[in-house]
Amino acid sequence: MNGDRHAHGAVFGALLSGLWTAKLLCLGSVAGGRLPSVLCDDLAVAALAALVLGKLPRWLRWVGVGSLLALTLLDVVLVRALGVPLLPSMLAGFAPAMADSALPYLDLANLFAAIAVLGAVTIGAAVGARWRCGWRALGMLSIFAVVLACVVPAPDLLAHRNGLVALLRALLPRTVPSVPSDGGMQGPAGEASAWRGCARGRSVVMVVLESAAARFVNPTDGEASAMPFLQSLQRLGLWCPLAWATYPESIEGQVALLCGQAPCPDAKPTDYALHAQYALPRRLAAHGYRSGLFHAGRFPFLGMSDVLAPMGFGTLADAGTIGGDHESSFGIDEEATVDALLR
Repeated sequence: MNGDRHAHGAVFGALLSGLWTAKLLCLGSVAGGRLPSVLCDDLAVAALAALVLGKLPRWLRWVGVGSLLALTLLDVVLVRALGVPLLPSMLAGFAPAMADSALPYLDLANLFAAIAVLGAVTIGAAVGARWRCGWRALGMLSIFAVVLACVVPAPDLLAHRNGLVALLRALLPRTVPSVPSDGGMQGPAGEASAWRGCARGRSVVMVVLESAAARFVNPTDGEASAMPFLQSLQRLGLWCPLAWATYPESIEGQVALLCGQAPCPDAKPTDYALHAQYALPRRLAAHGYRSGLFHAGRFPFLGMSDVLAPMGFGTLADAGTIGGDHESSFGIDEEATVDALLR
């Protein structure tokens, strides 16, 4: 009986200290979370896991702890690099060929982060083993932690949630986003009416830049633009700096940009087939335009193929079909993509 109590305490101490240390590291990379809300998920997961794993044989118990900590360390790297933890949609893009893109993240910063988490786990396990915690006390703590996690407002950002909670929540059945019967096109045209017909008889190139890149087109500090060619195109065309994509995955932002519809963050990529009937390529096709989308990355990553395929593009080309002189697992150089577009 005493062994079980020490086992429950050791597992709880190891997991809680490791999860909270990882969360603090993530908060340092993606700021903005309220501390009580971002720590409640971890408390509930640590208590419930300790309640279950503490009853298992010693070797199986620490295999479970190690698995949870391996997921936590992976999430630390993903949050520090991409701003989101591991999600099911990412798994479709993982392949052995991605090693060349993953290796740069095995740097000293992430190594020290892993050492900090493992050090906290070791200390937490040693301290927790001194706590004679029976399954009843741990069960009450688990109930309290789960209720607290439900009562305290959830974190605003997915990066601040427990990695296991975020992964399991993404696997649950989700609501399919609805599409307005009018296609969402009602309402005043506003200032856009002044541009009616301006592209008649002309080829139209639509360049979509995420905010990380767009801020370098027109730098505010007086420095020269890092994208002078795009800056010259901007002066000849329409510049729309307030077209926002949707968190957590910028892939879903294409639904807003190309379909004029509000994305649903909890929807699967395949749920957007209904939105595609209002996509810009389909509307332009009615006026005799042919369309194509050229992407320097890879469509399978994050379910991009499922979002774009139903939109009616005449040509869909990504890094796999274009190829290039500088090719990596995530994509190819922009020069090769632009050359393919202009051919």
